[in-house]
Amino acid sequence: MKYYSIHPSSNRKIIGHYPQQKDSVINGNVNSPIFIGNLFLKTIDFDPVVPHTVLHDKSNLTDLLATTGQGYSFTLTLSDMLKNIIEQNANTEDFQFFKSDIIQNKNILASYWLLHPIKERLEIIDYNNSEIFIADFVNLEQLDLKNHLEFETELEKLKREGYKGQSGSFFLEFERMQIKDYIDRDIFYARYRRGCAFYVSKRLKEIIEAEGCTGIEFIPTDMSYNEWMNPGGYKESVYGYV
Repeated sequence: MKYYSIHPSSNRKIIGHYPQQKDSVINGNVNSPIFIGNLFLKTIDFDPVVPHTVLHDKSNLTDLLATTGQGYSFTLTLSDMLKNIIEQNANTEDFQFFKSDIIQNKNILASYWLLHPIKERLEIIDYNNSEIFIADFVNLEQLDLKNHLEFETELEKLKREGYKGQSGSFFLEFERMQIKDYIDRDIFYARYRRGCAFYVSKRLKEIIEAEGCTGIEFIPTDMSYNEWMNPGGYKESVYGYV
């Protein structure tokens, strides 16, 4: 099955103002153990402290919002419609949803949802047919890793040896990611690909598109970042801008 990473649009014709987000409001302490930003990959059985998004005056309310800052790093910000599509058409056992308000001109426009991952699925990646690099802004050295255990061992090696690069330290990055043929999961979470962490199947992508959800772009996992971003490339041909 073909997979795609999910990205918020930066097309001003769609989102109104770039960036969409002006600020955020957090009604609590970001250092608290119940702040969602401190609960990465943890199952939450209480009401966590979450950020609430403040939009620029000219920003449009899209189904996927581009949100950044404390509490947003490992989440997606979804409308009711997009949340319902995902829940109705995919196994969401690896995720939880938490309400988060959207504010514009000092008014609450809507209650959205933070999609919070509680499990990472590195084991479903086909490492033999993926391209993995040690990276530091640019890819430096391609690695030959056979499975997620070798991948995690290499991660620990980089952390242990403390290799330093321009960005602070070297890291592992999937230039291209292939998913094992027998996987039938429609949504999953996995880090280590530039700007990507949430992935959907072609089936779920087509449902989201057919329902008319706005503010979303999909990048094929087997496509490199440069192929996606280059003028005249995939992004421009599909979404009409770079």
